[in-house]
Amino acid sequence: RVWAFTTAFAYLMSSSPSSNRRRSFVAPAHPTEMQGYLMKKGAGSVALRKRRWFAFHPTCKHLVTYSLAPDSGGLTGSIDLRQVTTVKVTDDKARAHATAAVTYNGHTAPQDFTFTITTPQRVYDLKAATAEELALWNGSLTFACLAATGKRPHAGSADEATGAAAKDAEIAALRKQVGDLTTAADQMKQAAAESADKIKTLESQLAEAKQASAQVKASQPWGGNTALLASAGVCLCVGVCVGFVLF
Repeated sequence: RVWAFTTAFAYLMSSSPSSNRRRSFVAPAHPTEMQGYLMKKGAGSVALRKRRWFAFHPTCKHLVTYSLAPDSGGLTGSIDLRQVTTVKVTDDKARAHATAAVTYNGHTAPQDFTFTITTPQRVYDLKAATAEELALWNGSLTFACLAATGKRPHAGSADEATGAAAKDAEIAALRKQVGDLTTAADQMKQAAAESADKIKTLESQLAEAKQASAQVKASQPWGGNTALLASAGVCLCVGVCVGFVLF
């Protein structure tokens, strides 16, 4: 559906009076046959745009290659669509504030037909010459990413993709903390259970000691009160001696 829409849009654009201008791309019969010039922003500190010829690899359709020209004989680089997370067309607000200009047929229009391709390694900032080319490239890349990965690339901005990655990292860190806390809680529960078992063992030993002491006291004469018996014997002897003296 994406390809049908973009192809229809490109057909309407090509039917316009401006379609007689020289094109910088080859209109494809299939999404992965799209090829043409795009202005690629450099990755260095001085980000200048350079004209590069982009095309799908003839055998590896998940690769988009770029070179100086279609017949340059060497590749400048490539983009692995299996690693693409975002294909984002510049929104209307950003386009309205764009300072770059597109020139064709001697006419300069303040339009910015830019889009970005985001991978974990890099964000590719690309610019088409017309809305027709932008629509075709967007549809072709979306179709190719869907074919390569089985899912449609995110349509958010590069900042949104970076923010999503940061949130994923934060969630992963929080999950690790939860896991560590859960492990610590399990260890504390185990230690508490071991302490409770020790307390039960000590209480049982104390009860046995008390029972043994009670049994020993019960087995002795007079309940084991030897001091009381000694006192009674002393009193008896004193009484006998007093009786002899008096009588």
